[in-house]
Amino acid sequence: MWTAPDGHEVRRIDWPIEDDAARGSILFFPGRGDHYEKYLETLEEWHRTGWLIGTEKRLGITPPQRLGTLEAPVGIGVDDNFVFVSDTATAALYRFAKGDPDDAGTSLGQVIGPGPLLVVGDYVFAASLGDLYRFTKDGSEPRQLILDTDGRIQGLAADATDLYVTDIVDGAVVRVSQQGVESPVQIGQSSDPWGIATSCDAVFWCENGSLSLLRQPK
Repeated sequence: MWTAPDGHEVRRIDWPIEDDAARGSILFFPGRGDHYEKYLETLEEWHRTGWLIGTEKRLGITPPQRLGTLEAPVGIGVDDNFVFVSDTATAALYRFAKGDPDDAGTSLGQVIGPGPLLVVGDYVFAASLGDLYRFTKDGSEPRQLILDTDGRIQGLAADATDLYVTDIVDGAVVRVSQQGVESPVQIGQSSDPWGIATSCDAVFWCENGSLSLLRQPK
């Protein structure tokens, strides 16, 4: 057993050659959930023919790295540099640096009753009950794209120019420009629409009311 600097235990085999006549070295890694004991006969054969053998097996699953602490995180999105998370308890959108456990998080703005979150290009789009907001990644110039005080956005998807949302209160599927240059357009009516996705020519969503998968041309 070998213990890594982070405390993680690794089972290992070192099978040296007694003299300097080794043909070379073989480092053998079993697959995830596999055990190197299954391959001892093969390892022995390689060793018998003059190879130095090394193998290891991590115990359990590598523990995740904690990047930040929130009270009630809901939506999450990521780009090349940051992780964005919406938090219900503080009603805010936060930005964390990827791979930096010392980053306490930067609030980008208020999101009352946060829901789905999507990172597209230079913007972070965050649902707030029935409203939809667009934030820049530094938190400047937040913009409201959809205002619906009685609705509740459940699903959020995007293509190159537009966003598509499902509203489970209004039973609506809505398209809105990412730049906010046009008013939102309802493109479908549905009974309790939830998850949503887009292709080049159509929008797909799950209708919880009828347990169906629906398709609507853009």
